[in-house]
Amino acid sequence: MLPIFVLFSCTNESEIADTAMYTCGIQHEHVAVVTGMNFARRDDNGAAQGFDLDNHDTELGDNDGCGIGDISAPDGRTGIDNAFSGLLPALEATQAVAINGLIEDSLRNGELIIMLELSYLDDLQNDSCIDFGLWRGEGIPMIGTDGSVLDGQSFARSELEPGLVPGVFIADGSFVAAPFNYTLPVQVLDVFVSFTMQNTHLFGEILEDGSIQGYFGGAVSLEEFKTITELGDIGNVGTLLDSLLQQAADIDLDNDGTCDAISVVFTFESVPSYFITD
Repeated sequence: MLPIFVLFSCTNESEIADTAMYTCGIQHEHVAVVTGMNFARRDDNGAAQGFDLDNHDTELGDNDGCGIGDISAPDGRTGIDNAFSGLLPALEATQAVAINGLIEDSLRNGELIIMLELSYLDDLQNDSCIDFGLWRGEGIPMIGTDGSVLDGQSFARSELEPGLVPGVFIADGSFVAAPFNYTLPVQVLDVFVSFTMQNTHLFGEILEDGSIQGYFGGAVSLEEFKTITELGDIGNVGTLLDSLLQQAADIDLDNDGTCDAISVVFTFESVPSYFITD
């Protein structure tokens, strides 16, 4: 059988992080729930959304940056680390990764609820100090006639560990929250694996209706991918995936000279929502 990747919620992660780290102003929050999410793909010019995770604009063969050439973003920014986007055509050609539909299904049926929280907020367009949280939620989303998650819903705050960044600023309705670690559980056949994205960065654009769209990405270690590639019943596909990941590894997580992780970026859309309060 070929492996199927789909983000999936779990219930056995660590406890909620201490929210005492919050630092900005008087408490006022804005919350949104993610309604759409997918891997950030390269366009016809080879550009894709992402971040410079290693602070180096790597050219092919560089001693720094693992020698994997960085790409550009659609807006012209250089040094973008999004190596996984270069593997998507090869993986999809083998039907190794079922991308379309599976993530969306998980968002609609409540298996995966991701919540963005902007705390200590004074202004959605320009604010010199807010605190950011990327949380997991719990509940069953209500779905509209068009199949999308409806806005204005309330969800419980999960006990899964969030990604928290204090002291973020908003400029012209946009913000970047970084760095933080964030765990995304993945379903592969009947096995559930938690992938931790390290040095995660998130870009968000706040729209007039309060929805937030953007992208987030970080580094996933090759060791975590091995949980998939070493599954016994996926045959040669596991060997192919392992080989592709090894060749595309572009991040040295522990700075020991060995490239041991690959950069992965997701795009997302969201609509305004709320947390259920006690």
